[in-house]
Amino acid sequence: RRCVQETGLSDAPTGYFSYIQTCPSGLPLEEFKNNVAHSNRRDGLDIFRKWIPSTDPCLASENHKEHDNPWLKNPSVPANIENMVSWGNRRSGINALKLGDVRFVNAKVADNQGVGIAISELGYSASFTSTAISNSVIIGKTENYDKFNTCLLYTS
Repeated sequence: RRCVQETGLSDAPTGYFSYIQTCPSGLPLEEFKNNVAHSNRRDGLDIFRKWIPSTDPCLASENHKEHDNPWLKNPSVPANIENMVSWGNRRSGINALKLGDVRFVNAKVADNQGVGIAISELGYSASFTSTAISNSVIIGKTENYDKFNTCLLYTS
C-alpha cells in the first residue's frame, strides 16, 4: 500500500501559488549534477507523467504530433542530467514516462530489482535534438546485488 499519492508535475501550479502563470512539466532545467539515489522503495529517479522542457513551458506540448513542425514556435530546450548514480532500488534506477529533450550523461545504474533505465515514450522534441543516454554504464547485477536487495523485497 502506498502512503503518498503520486501526482507528478502538473500542468499548472496548485494550492496557494495557483495564480502564478507557470507550467512545471515544460520548464527548462538549470542544473542537475552528481546526484545519488539508492535503496528506494520504487525508483531512484522518477520523472512522472511528462517533462518536455521548451522555450515557452506553458505552450501545450501534448498535441505536438498534430502539427508539421511544432518546435518552430516553441523550440525544445535541452536538459542534461549529469553524473546520476542510481543503485539498489526496488524497481528501476531511472524511470520516465514522456520526455522531451532530456539527456542522461555519464549515468551509472546497477543492481536495481527491475530495470536500469526505463523510458516509456519519446518524440517530444525536434529530430536530432532528443532524449539520449550517453557515456553511461548500465549493469543488471553485480556480486553485491544479494547483499542489499534481500532487505528490499518488493511488496505493493
